[in-house]
Amino acid sequence: MITFKKYMFHPTILRKKSIFFIFQILFSIFYSHAQSWSLPMEGTIDKGGKPLEGALVTVYQGSKVVRQAATASDGFYKLDIPGNGEYIVTVSKPGHVTKKFMVSTNGVPADRPAEGFDAIEPNISIFEPLDGIDYSLLNSPLAKYIYNPARANFEYDKAYLDQMLDKLESIKKLEAEAKKKIKDSEKNYKDAIANGDKAFDKKDYAAAKSNYQTAANLKKTDPVAKEKLQLVEQAIKADAEAKAKAEADRIAAEKAKAEADAAKKKAEEE
Repeated sequence: MITFKKYMFHPTILRKKSIFFIFQILFSIFYSHAQSWSLPMEGTIDKGGKPLEGALVTVYQGSKVVRQAATASDGFYKLDIPGNGEYIVTVSKPGHVTKKFMVSTNGVPADRPAEGFDAIEPNISIFEPLDGIDYSLLNSPLAKYIYNPARANFEYDKAYLDQMLDKLESIKKLEAEAKKKIKDSEKNYKDAIANGDKAFDKKDYAAAKSNYQTAANLKKTDPVAKEKLQLVEQAIKADAEAKAKAEADRIAAEKAKAEADAAKKKAEEE
């Protein structure tokens, strides 16, 4: 037991332990300093050029959420990206297409964070998806922010962004075509309803029904066309019943007249 204590406090051992302890402290200070810095990020989220409130800007490291901010009424958000890591930032809101970009804070010299960094400013537009459009391209980051040693600051990878923007042109063309179809369909729908109403007012129920059916086919969940179809069906039924009654009355009147004429003739003969 005494020997153990002497061994533990032997000068050589103490010297080695002191050096190791000092190294640990220096490493801890360096590591803590290296990990403590962050990259400021701020910007705006819009929809169709107008500020979008309530959009979420979420920073992921792998599957872990490390930062999150919601946009205010002016579409503005602000947060920071931790140092020495690679992150995916998503911009999302229910009912809208999610966009994402990558931020790498790796490769920064140990003494550089002490000077601070200019904020990166990703300003993102998001939109509601259109049926029939393939948006799988947006599963990849649209932009990549990296440290540029030549400028000693962060900036986006222009070549990568240009490449992604070229690919996005195909989606924009498909959306333009889809929007034109929607616009044409809306015009055709309104025309069909208007033509149906004119025919209905003229009691041309067959033409009215045909136009309302066209409108219902263009908007399968539209209640207006369905209600007008029901009204025209009721009018057709009522019109048919009225015509049937008029015909029955005509036949009855003719029969009564024929019987009266026959009775009169018989009386005259007697």
